[in-house]
Amino acid sequence: MAALPVLSGVRAQLSAVGGSLDVLDSLNLGASVLASMSDLAPAQAALHDSAQILDFLLARVRDWRNATTPVNQLSDELLATIFYFAHAACAEDSQWPKPAPTRTIFTLAHVCTKWRRVARDQAALWTDVQLPQTAELGLCQDIMGLSRGLALRLVIRWRHVPDAETDDDDDGGSPSPPSSGPECAVLPAVEAHMHRVTHLSLICSDFHADLIAKLLTLPAPRLTSLHIRHEPRAVRRPNFPASFRIDMPALKRLYLCGVYPKFLSGFVGTALEVYTVYNQWIISRLSKRCCNGSSPGLTARAMHGIPNRFRAFQALHCGCSRKPCIAPSALREIED
Repeated sequence: MAALPVLSGVRAQLSAVGGSLDVLDSLNLGASVLASMSDLAPAQAALHDSAQILDFLLARVRDWRNATTPVNQLSDELLATIFYFAHAACAEDSQWPKPAPTRTIFTLAHVCTKWRRVARDQAALWTDVQLPQTAELGLCQDIMGLSRGLALRLVIRWRHVPDAETDDDDDGGSPSPPSSGPECAVLPAVEAHMHRVTHLSLICSDFHADLIAKLLTLPAPRLTSLHIRHEPRAVRRPNFPASFRIDMPALKRLYLCGVYPKFLSGFVGTALEVYTVYNQWIISRLSKRCCNGSSPGLTARAMHGIPNRFRAFQALHCGCSRKPCIAPSALREIED
């Protein structure tokens, strides 16, 4: 392609002299082509580098596939057991030795067809899952259905994507909760499996406060640990619904971050043992709820073992410049 401009120039010069061949005495076609080729040097170098990278990646994939060949000779049952122990070793509270830090290239379900089939058939590998924020109902049901009837640890992370047409952050207005869309698809999927959820973590913005409230009203007879982290879109008090009853009779561990105080009234009848709060608005309400008998298991001894309750509340105050609003009488009641 680089020679085309040179040849076009030759034809133009020949036409200019009426077809005379005398002009050829002053032309050097080879030198002209070689001079034009110098412009292609950067492109040739880039093409060469890309080819080397592609060869490296192909060799890497071949090595991985060759490495799985002897493993794939094992039965599905034995391979599933290996997958389970490898998965359990990565858990934070695992009794197995931690694997060496490594960069994950493929997940179990993406190495080959057999690994994918075995991984999907091993229900124990799907008992600790995080639902995607934007997913259809069918996908959410499929993810939770893989664990079958086993106890389920569930993480739901809803992060608000700002919208200039609907957001009202500048004037401190209340956000409009979503009435439809991918976020709402999670609710019916979770409802079908909530009876076997033992650990639930919810991370949301004030945009999804109503969705969280609807989710927490679902009966959860086996739920023992609840983690709610609220991330407001603006610097203002989170606006959760005022009060709603929560049916979680087995709840023992509760972690609240940035949740409106009236939210506590929904935990009547629970058997809380560990209660952690990170929020400046909830402290004064907490001192009353601990002592009025609504949650008998919620005692000072269970407040993460911090001996000085006043220091504890200051630590939970998240660095706010104002002092926690707790009366001395409330402190004495908590210590008792």
